[in-house]
Formats: sequence, C-alpha cells, structure tokens
Amino acid sequence: MNPGELDPGVAAALAAVGVRHEVLACDPDYADTTRQLTGMMIGGVTPFGVTTAPLYLDAAVVRQPRVVMGGGNRSSKVLLDPQELLKLPGVRVVEGLATAAP
Repeated sequence: MNPGELDPGVAAALAAVGVRHEVLACDPDYADTTRQLTGMMIGGVTPFGVTTAPLYLDAAVVRQPRVVMGGGNRSSKVLLDPQELLKLPGVRVVEGLATAAP
C-alpha cells in the first residue's frame, strides 16, 4: 500500500501513533487480541475502563452535541456529551482522524 492510497483518517491515525503504513496488515486474530486487551468483543469496545491502549479521539467528535459509544458489549450503547471523553486518562484529540460519511 502506498501512502497516497491511505484513507485520510487512517493516515491521521497512523501519524498520531507514529506507525508506518507498512504495518497495516491485519492480524487474523484481531478479535481475540481485542478481547484479550480490553475484555470486550469487537462491536462493543468502549474506552471506559480500558487502560491497556491509548485513546485517540477525532476533533470533530468533540465538536458534536452528543455521541453514542459502545457500552462494553454488543447490545449496550452510551449517549453522552463528548466533553466527558476528554476526562478519560491519556485521551489525545487528533484533527482529521475520521472521515465524513459520503
């Protein structure tokens, strides 16, 4: 994958964590790895209580009046003021991390 082919959000995420694009190949066991690191399943991972990974938050999220987050499992969601996310330990706001929906 050439750097020019990266989705802008992916490029911003990689830059935020200092990772080069060559390491984008997915670990086939990513769901298991996610569960081991967070204790949560893909589709329900929430930043609350996760201390094993950094939290990168797109600046556009912070500008929203409310956001819906995973609640720690696949059936629970949390509605909150995104300013609350800034209170989480180690959160880092990154401009351009996400891309707008078409």
